[in-house]
Amino acid sequence: MASLRCVAVALAVLVAAPALGQPSAQARAYGLYVEGRKAFRAANYSRALENLARSFALDPRPTVAYDIALCHRAPAQYRSSIASFQRYLKLRGATLRPWERKKVESLISEMERKLCKLTVDAEPAGATVKVDGQGVGTAPLPGPVSVDPGRRVIEVTQDGFAPVAQTVEVADGQSLHVTITLEQRVRAGVLIVTSPAPGATAAIEGGPSQPLPLTVRIPVGEHPVKVMAPNHLPQERTVTVTPDDVTRVEVVLVPAPEPVLVTKAPAGPPVEQPTPVYRRAWFWVTLGAVAVAAGAAGGYLGYRSRSGESFDRSLQLR
Repeated sequence: MASLRCVAVALAVLVAAPALGQPSAQARAYGLYVEGRKAFRAANYSRALENLARSFALDPRPTVAYDIALCHRAPAQYRSSIASFQRYLKLRGATLRPWERKKVESLISEMERKLCKLTVDAEPAGATVKVDGQGVGTAPLPGPVSVDPGRRVIEVTQDGFAPVAQTVEVADGQSLHVTITLEQRVRAGVLIVTSPAPGATAAIEGGPSQPLPLTVRIPVGEHPVKVMAPNHLPQERTVTVTPDDVTRVEVVLVPAPEPVLVTKAPAGPPVEQPTPVYRRAWFWVTLGAVAVAAGAAGGYLGYRSRSGESFDRSLQLR
C-alpha cells in the first residue's frame, strides 16, 4: 500500500511538472517524502515528521497529510495526529471511498478516547494559561483542556505576578484537576549603607547587625536602619527605597564622650563623737540620789499611815 502511494506521487509529479512549470519544487517535495517514509520505517518519527512537513509545504498532497498523521500517532501525539487525519479527509473530499473514510474516522475515535482531560483552575483572573508552550486561554478557563498522555508542563503568567510552571504526568484517558495560584511579585530596590566609622554595622528592620558597607535588595517603601560602631553613639534613620533603583545612605556617627572618673576625697582627721549621757558618772550619781530620796519619802508616809490607824483603834476600844 505504501509503495503504491509512493509510485502514485512520483507519477503525479512527472505528469504535472510540465503543465505546472514547477518541476523543481515538486521534485524536492517528492525527495523529502521518500526520506520521510524511510525515517518512519526506522521509527525515527521526529526526522520523518521534519521531512514530511517540508514536503507538504512544497506540495500539499493528501497522501503526505495521511503519513504525517501516522507519524504523530506512533509516539502518542494524538491531538496532532487527529488534526492531520482531519486535514487528510478534507483534502480527499468526495474522492474518498467509504471504507477509507470509515478507517480514518475509526482511528480518530480511538485516539480521542485516549486523550486526557486537564482542568486548570488558575488565579488571578486574566492570567495566561499554557500547556506545553501552547496557549489554551486565560483564567478562568471555560472547561477542561484535551492533552496527550505523558508528561505535560502547565504555565501560568500574569503581569505583576511571579510566573508558575508545573509538570504533571497523565495516562491514557485520565482526567486531572490542577490548581495554580500566582503570588504577586514584590517590587524591590537596592539599598547601600556605608559609614566612615571603623567597625560600623547596620541593622535593617530590627534584624541582625551586618558589617558595612552593606548592599541588600529589599522591598520598596520605608525601612528603619540603625547604624552602630564601637566608641560611637548609634544612629537610626528611616530610608525610603524606590522600585528598581539604588538608594545610597552614608551615616556619620558621633564619637561617644569620654567617661568621667569619680575620685574619693582623702579622709580627714577623726571626729570625736560625744559620749552618751548614760555613760557619764554624774548621771548615775544623780539617779542614785533621786532613788534614795524617793525611798525615804515612801517609808515615812507608810509609817504615819500605820500609826494613825492604831491610834484610832485604841480610842474605839476605850
